[in-house]
Amino acid sequence: MLKYDPKQRLSAVECMNHAWFKAVEANSGKTKISANLISNMKKFKADRKLEQATVSFIVTQLISKEERNELLAQFQTWDKNGDGVLSKEEIYEGYKQLFGEIKAMEEAV
Repeated sequence: MLKYDPKQRLSAVECMNHAWFKAVEANSGKTKISANLISNMKKFKADRKLEQATVSFIVTQLISKEERNELLAQFQTWDKNGDGVLSKEEIYEGYKQLFGEIKAMEEAV
């Protein structure tokens, strides 16, 4: 399926008949996910959303427009891949630029 040349790729039917897919299909009924696990996952996601909403509200209420723009500019500078999320590495590099290697190690790691 990962062949660059489409003529060399397996068709969907050929893929579904492949031994790997057959093994996955045979084992699919054997794995049971408890309702408790699913409930905990949903709760975790909801808790994170509430936390993010709370932080967003506090930030918008407590800082000025200029400070908000400055934070946004700093975030965009640190967000090297432009995905809207700061990875641990991006935070580390940002701290390193601002505070130096030692403080970056203390704060971001």
